[in-house]
Order: sequence, then structure tokens, then C-alpha cells
Amino acid sequence: MKKEQITIKQVINTLLRNWKETRQLTLDWIKKLTLAQLNQKLPRPGLNSFAKHIYEMGEIQKICIAALKEENLDLTAANKLTFESCKLVAKTKGELTDFLNRCDKEFYKTLKNIDDWDKVVSIFGEKRSRYGIIELMIIHETLHHGQFIAFGYMESIEFPKSWIDAWALPPK
Repeated sequence: MKKEQITIKQVINTLLRNWKETRQLTLDWIKKLTLAQLNQKLPRPGLNSFAKHIYEMGEIQKICIAALKEENLDLTAANKLTFESCKLVAKTKGELTDFLNRCDKEFYKTLKNIDDWDKVVSIFGEKRSRYGIIELMIIHETLHHGQFIAFGYMESIEFPKSWIDAWALPPK
């Protein structure tokens, strides 16, 4: 029996499907929570609200986009969100959603111009293939989902159905 070869296109398509599902979970989180819940103080230095987590996710995505384009990486905004415990307040839930949608729009626009997916690029002091950048985005956003789950239980937040299904969470 001949073993079927997996193509780079199949890998990219799988990663992009997983990215879309991961990002949708984040959007479902925003939709489910109230603005007050998104802005409430969390016991985490630096990323001390869900809103700050969400902005940091988008800023990391922007860094990933720059890495895909082989541009200079500006870590300023992400570092400020991650390490400074100043309060950041989202004015509306739409503000958070629009920010992530703009990040995704730029991401998908960037992908259209990539043909050499095996090319190794530098990000956060390490070397990764371009398709590895998509994997990094999925891992990063999933890390935040885990933090959201932990804080969600601490704060008795009702999880979106998509989260209950995706992460096999008890409904209550």
C-alpha cells in the first residue's frame, strides 16, 4: 500500500481552518460576555482584564504578519499590554471585535502574497517556517483561551456554547 504524501497546501489549509476556528472562539467570548465583564480587573499582572488579553492577541497577530512579510517586528504595543498593569478599558464590545477583524483582514491579505511557505523567518528570537507562524498564532490564542477558562470559573462566567463544545467544559 502506497503512503499518500501530504502537500504544503494541505498543511496550510489545515492550519488556516484551525486559525479560523480559534479566532471564532475568541469572537464568541466577546459576544457572550458583557462589557463590564470584559473590562473587569483580573488577578493577573499586566494582562489584568479580558479586554487587555484580546488587544494583546491582536498585537501578537500584527507581529506575526510582520514576520510573514519579513518586516521589522515592533513589540512595543504587545509588551506594554503584557507587562504594564495599567487599566485599559474597551468602550464597546464592537471595538474589540472590529480590532480583531481588522487584524484578520490584514492577515488574510498578507497570505495572498506568500508563495514560499517553507521559507524560514525570524520571530521572537527564533526561526520558524512561514507556516509555523500560523501555528504560533493558534498556540498563542489558545493559551489565552486557557486563561479565560480559568478566570471564567473564578468569576462564575457562563461560557459560550462553542467553548463548552470545543473545550469539553461542563455547562455549569
